[in-house]
Amino acid sequence: MKRSVWMLLLLLLSSVSVLAQSWESFKTNPDYLCGEGWGASLAEADNAALAALVSSISVSVSHEFVITEEEMSDKSGFNASSYVDSKIKTYTQGTLNNTKQMIISNEPDAHVFRYMHRSELGKVFEARRVKALDYVASAVKSEEAGKVDIALRYYYWGYMLLMSLQNPTKVTYTDKDGSEHLLQTWIQERMNAIFDDLRVKVTRVQGGNVDLYFTFRNKPVQNLDYTYFDGSAWSAIYSARDGRGTLEVRPGTSTENLHLKFEFEYRGESQIDKEVESVMAVVKGIPMRKSYVHVSGEPAVAETKQASLSPAPQTHAGENVTPVSTSHTVSTSELTTLEDAADYQKVVDRVVQAILSRSYSDVGDCFTEYGRQVYDTLITYGKARLMGNTQCSFYRCGDEVIGRSVPMSFSFRNGARKSFVEQVVFTFDSQSKRISNLSFGLGEQAEQDILQKSEWPETARTSLMNFLENYKTAYSLKRLGYLRDIFSDDAIIVTGKVVHKMERVTSGDGQSKWQNNRYVKLTRQSKSQYMTNLERSFRSKEFINIRFADNEVKRVGRSEDNVYGIQIRQDYFSNNYGDSGYLFLMVDLKDPKKPMIEVRTWQEEKDPNFGVIGAGHF
Repeated sequence: MKRSVWMLLLLLLSSVSVLAQSWESFKTNPDYLCGEGWGASLAEADNAALAALVSSISVSVSHEFVITEEEMSDKSGFNASSYVDSKIKTYTQGTLNNTKQMIISNEPDAHVFRYMHRSELGKVFEARRVKALDYVASAVKSEEAGKVDIALRYYYWGYMLLMSLQNPTKVTYTDKDGSEHLLQTWIQERMNAIFDDLRVKVTRVQGGNVDLYFTFRNKPVQNLDYTYFDGSAWSAIYSARDGRGTLEVRPGTSTENLHLKFEFEYRGESQIDKEVESVMAVVKGIPMRKSYVHVSGEPAVAETKQASLSPAPQTHAGENVTPVSTSHTVSTSELTTLEDAADYQKVVDRVVQAILSRSYSDVGDCFTEYGRQVYDTLITYGKARLMGNTQCSFYRCGDEVIGRSVPMSFSFRNGARKSFVEQVVFTFDSQSKRISNLSFGLGEQAEQDILQKSEWPETARTSLMNFLENYKTAYSLKRLGYLRDIFSDDAIIVTGKVVHKMERVTSGDGQSKWQNNRYVKLTRQSKSQYMTNLERSFRSKEFINIRFADNEVKRVGRSEDNVYGIQIRQDYFSNNYGDSGYLFLMVDLKDPKKPMIEVRTWQEEKDPNFGVIGAGHF
């Protein structure tokens, strides 16, 4: 027994000795970069080791970084060496995924060693170069589709990543025509071109509220973020939608010459990409002078009723505005209208007056019990304000009446400081003519994608619109109970995340190079898991706002089954998180009042092999 114990001890001591010799040999080997750290836990020691490794990398490659005088001009307290060091420290654990780890000693006195071969350094910087180019490629597609907010955000984030490379002046971008551009200057050219094509006019001034109308290349802008300067400070971020925007100026502030700035940095949303967030905290930004515009406070046009989905014309002198959709615009006024629409409009007018006067409780008799619950939640969704014309277009949907729509802005002033514009849709019980539900309407593009399905019955199209509007509103108003009810107990819930991995490949001519390969990692959750995670997410957020675009809706199976597959582009915003991706829903609408989601999937990008998950995958 004693002999066995001694042999075991000798074996352990021998292993420790070999390990010590191993990591000591890496420290003295010039082909390796190393870092070691200590801590009470392995995680703490590992973070310290990574920080030490980054410092070692900084010393090794600092001479390769090109820093211009312009970059250093306002870096008070910085010199070229410290600025380079700050840039290199943005290559943290998330990007240094090709390092190796040794645990020298375990907790509670943890000692961790991190190392990498010098040849791997090129892989690290190449991964960031490719990521910058990916952002720019996405920005180009968004610009072509008229998605101004996404285009500006991705151009700018691509620029930030670019400027964290060793020599950004040598990076080029090849467009779809095969032309090659110096990326550092081309990004600024593309952003300035977008600013040149944006137009804004005042449509109404009422007290301290100013309503605006935005166009991009002679079409109502789909979504756009902006702020204004009130003479002493810049405002919260406002969001325009389908051309409509608003401002809330301080009492006594002149509206004759409003100073606006189109948002393009999106620093508040950079937390969705930790690599971008870390770079933006270090790298000097671009002073985009064309993002600033002056707007006259005098209304440019008389406000017109917008009963159809087409926006108001003539929002800029001499320019006719065309609808967002390039195909035939289908209006809700073409749906089955009502002879007694005036009765429903009177109810809407009462609610409008209650909101204007802040006398919210005076209109309780206008609602069903359920409708009042939704109303109470909606009016506390930020600071609510009515905008523009409140005349609705009414049509029948089964035994309900839909009134579309009343434009409202919702402002948040705590941590988020942001405002959104929503088209509020009223649903009435046709027997009592009381409001049974309220929802945030789809954007014009998303509405058109459904209304243009002329081969489908009117009830099918309106039911789909109602479902999607209630779905997005439930997330915005954090209606967890409603969401539990509309998900099937055995619903398939899948999240797909794109994983990027740098791999060395050999081309046909025998040349070897690094390539950024993309893989989709799919994660499936049960309904219970999804709802638990959703509840936790709701508790952590001041607000949630969802935008839909690019619908593709198909019937699944027989027409009488009333099962639909919906592929839709979703932009998700909150005070502490944001993302853009592709949502797929398979929903059973046999009973439009009790929709049932059988499948929900989400993926941040189209998969390089199968594209977007759809009905054909189930």
